[in-house]
Amino acid sequence: MSRSVRLIAKANRIAVQLGATEADLQQAEALLREAEQSQPSGTSWLQISRAYTELGRFDDSRRALGMARQKLKNNPALELFSAILALDEGKLSEAQGFLDELRRICSGNQALPTAQALCFLLQGRTSEALDLLKHKRGKTDSFDITVSPLLICRLAMAVEKAILPHELPEADLLEGLGAAVPRSEVPPEEKKSRTAEDNAEGTEGVQAAEGGPADEASGLDGKNAAELANAAASAGENNAEEPADKEENSGEKTAVTPKANEIDDPQELAQELKPYLPALPKDASVGGISLYGTGTERLQRAWEMPRKEQLEQFSIALHELYRSYCSSPKSYQCAFSLAEGLLAMAEYDRDRSKPYAEKSVRLVLFAERLLRQALVYDKDTAFANHYMGRTKFLQHRYSEAVSAWKSALESFAKLPEAQYGLGQAYIMLGEQRESRLHIAQAVSADMHLLRERLADLVCISQGDTSADDSVQ
Repeated sequence: MSRSVRLIAKANRIAVQLGATEADLQQAEALLREAEQSQPSGTSWLQISRAYTELGRFDDSRRALGMARQKLKNNPALELFSAILALDEGKLSEAQGFLDELRRICSGNQALPTAQALCFLLQGRTSEALDLLKHKRGKTDSFDITVSPLLICRLAMAVEKAILPHELPEADLLEGLGAAVPRSEVPPEEKKSRTAEDNAEGTEGVQAAEGGPADEASGLDGKNAAELANAAASAGENNAEEPADKEENSGEKTAVTPKANEIDDPQELAQELKPYLPALPKDASVGGISLYGTGTERLQRAWEMPRKEQLEQFSIALHELYRSYCSSPKSYQCAFSLAEGLLAMAEYDRDRSKPYAEKSVRLVLFAERLLRQALVYDKDTAFANHYMGRTKFLQHRYSEAVSAWKSALESFAKLPEAQYGLGQAYIMLGEQRESRLHIAQAVSADMHLLRERLADLVCISQGDTSADDSVQ
């Protein structure tokens, strides 16, 4: 292996390293500069370009691609890398040109369908993107990806940017239920007062996610993240579900106000929660020698079921875990499992083509309070911290979500759900590089995470009230 190849390989490792410091990134850049002095081959110039792209040095990446183009002819990787750089820069027409050339050179290129789907998503052509990503297997469609993390993590980010404005609860709803939505979490571009022009731009962002007109600059940059945060805060005024819960004998909402950073009295919390439990399915029975054991086992089995069968089992498990919690209100295991069940109901018992509505948000807020209780007794529990991160994220408290998910990873470094959650939070904070690295780690460990989000995107695209199980 030549010295230049070793230098480039080391630089690429640093460029995609989680937790890399500014000094590390500067070292990677210095390694690439040194490699450039050793007359690299065309293939080496491609790898230099890849590293510069990951470092966010787009001008240097484009220069390296120019050097590679002088030495390589009809090379599929050259067109693919050129397309990825153009997509990162938000130059969608230019990216499409490179993909067209890739199709001419090698129409069967394995990465081409995923790269084209990514370009379609960023153009707001959601249905066309989903059609490309589905492959027939027997009687059902499946989602099959076997290309590199370089491309897959960008696809996952584009999927999240299409979904999150349709999923995150509205800020007004959160505040009405007593949740504090920190305005400091909004990216700087969105701290300005909303003008008529701002409103128009926000509407265009939502239209793009639904397949409407998209701006050429809707690539993976900080501006797009800011527009996404704005859309998440304002989307859904015309399509949010009607509030499901009302105070008895009154037309006013009953606010559930979490006691921030305080631990609730377990018996009081149980009484508050009781009216918001879902109804038991018809003919369902709750009982057994160990309600906790039965409930947790049922909950875990339900996670493995098709989505259309999950809801009934989640509901029964929730009643079993609630009764177990009432019997042992100081048990942190009961508090944790009940919180997990509440989050499951909040996620699956809703119209998935719309933002979280009041019924689901209430369950999220109760789950947060139960998780605080569980974490008092065992603050290093990976899954409790992961679910706490999820409750913070759904309340637009993205920095707190980052802290919770990092705590989860300190206990369980390979927990892909926490890595993916961090990627989502960093999208909302406008930290594109951090988001990309964490999502890459997550989907390389568990591709099912991306498959599930594609099923959610199918749901939004088609306006269904349940996720599409045909995407596996």
